[in-house]
Amino acid sequence: MKLTSILAVFILLQVSCSNNGKEENTGNAIPQKSSSNFSGTFSGLIPCADCPGIEVTLSFNPDSSFMESMIYQERNSSFKDSGQWIKDGNMIEIRYNQKEASPRYFLIKSDSTIAWLDGDKKEIEGPLKDHYILKKK
Repeated sequence: MKLTSILAVFILLQVSCSNNGKEENTGNAIPQKSSSNFSGTFSGLIPCADCPGIEVTLSFNPDSSFMESMIYQERNSSFKDSGQWIKDGNMIEIRYNQKEASPRYFLIKSDSTIAWLDGDKKEIEGPLKDHYILKKK
């Protein structure tokens, strides 16, 4: 009887802890990993291989949605996109509504600046690194 009770308690604990602290994503929305609020519009001019630069504007909304605008200088070309963002510590991941688009990552440097991260989620290095800092409007 005692062994059965201990076994029942063990199974109950195992089942209740099986989530391992991970948040569930039951729909298309991305869960917030942080309870701290983050929102605002950030912009900057990032380098471009075949034009003078790309004017980037990212608007992070309190409902975890974002809007992105990219205007290529001296090339009658611009793009707009949207999706969901998630904040995990001081990192932001944006996921586009288009399924084939890869996520992009940013580091919150201060209340007024974020840094565009490379594919390894590290700050961009080199002589152009300051061009990958977006400032809050």
